[in-house]
Amino acid sequence: MAVVTIQIGQCGNQIGRQLFSTIHNDITAKQTAVSSSQNDDYTSASLQRFFRRETDMHMPEARAVMVDMEHKVVTRMMSEANKEGMWKYGKGQQYFKNSGSGNNWAHGYLVHGPEAQESVLELVRREAEACDRLGGFLCLMSLAGGTGSGLGAFITGCLREHFAHAHIINQVVAPYGDGEVIVQDYNTVLTLSRLHRDSDAVIVAENEELHKVCATRLAHKHVAFSHMNSVLAHQLGALLQPAATCGRACTLSDMLEALVSHPDYKLLSMMHVPQVSNASLSFSTSTWPSLLARLQRMHEMHSVADEGFSWAAPSRNRSVCNLLVARGKDSSSLDCLPLTDRRSYVSWMPASCTLSLWSHPRHYAGLERSALLLSNSASVASLLDRVVDKAWGMFSSRAYLHQYARFGLGEDDFVNSFAVLEQIVHNYKNL
Repeated sequence: MAVVTIQIGQCGNQIGRQLFSTIHNDITAKQTAVSSSQNDDYTSASLQRFFRRETDMHMPEARAVMVDMEHKVVTRMMSEANKEGMWKYGKGQQYFKNSGSGNNWAHGYLVHGPEAQESVLELVRREAEACDRLGGFLCLMSLAGGTGSGLGAFITGCLREHFAHAHIINQVVAPYGDGEVIVQDYNTVLTLSRLHRDSDAVIVAENEELHKVCATRLAHKHVAFSHMNSVLAHQLGALLQPAATCGRACTLSDMLEALVSHPDYKLLSMMHVPQVSNASLSFSTSTWPSLLARLQRMHEMHSVADEGFSWAAPSRNRSVCNLLVARGKDSSSLDCLPLTDRRSYVSWMPASCTLSLWSHPRHYAGLERSALLLSNSASVASLLDRVVDKAWGMFSSRAYLHQYARFGLGEDDFVNSFAVLEQIVHNYKNL
């Protein structure tokens, strides 16, 4: 089933471009370790999910809508895709203006949102109607800036209203804790309160954690946003590329059924192993027991990076449920015992529903064996707790509230958003 990706703001558009390149590089890889017919099926399923392939097209077109309030990033991402010469963005599937949102959530949500609504929805409808079967929407956005967070939250609400039966997954990126934008904590609280209402699931990535992977595992001496976007795209590809469970192909619906069994718990986090640099890829090998043991430890220590934590005195990270996506030889018959410890899950979730396994025997991104864990667990609580604490401190001092009031966002809107986030934190802390 096809997935329409909606790239919103600078961050969302950069991640989207990297995601489509990652997916296309994977399906055109030479070393696959499966038969030609299996590889053909995998390639066909991936292309059908993420790209349009009309008979008169020289290159597949991404099933994507690009949205930003400034044209520079959109234009650059289209140019980069064209230079690769393997896939492209469709002409006319872009919406942009000539002025940004000034890192102001209210400007993005209350001004740019209503202005863009009709045009963006028309682009989304056009893309959705080009799908034989629409599996859902993947929205890529930041939590820090005004366009990604404010306009992104508004567009998500529009999708929920106009595509009531479609699945909506939001991939959001939390900024560095020491500050990329002075009002980033306000923007994060306001965005997540809306997404928790309108989205089916919100996958949360943190720049701090992505930076750690790049610096400690991938040996980047000077970590750039492009490196972190590549890591996140690699994780998303591992999740979304074709896989199977119980002999049938997996969909976004299966993901939500496996992970979001309760409407109060819909914030997810990803971790992926092995984490190796391109220079080390050709001589790196891993066994399934070692990969699963590392995932278990990363999950327990709330760490996206496979390094930098103690192997003594485990810290229990309680989950509602988890999804394991394994790729490579014998991936369908794994011994998942390390990830099924009943003490790691809430008591009210039946044991048979705590861990779901998706698999595919094909190599992913040149890796002989790889595994991704998508977790609905208490690990998100620490991030949200810090954000709410900082935002409330600013709100108590009435700092910068006048900037939001200029565009019609009142103090009651902040209070309501704080209440939603505090309830989310409470729910996850008490798993």
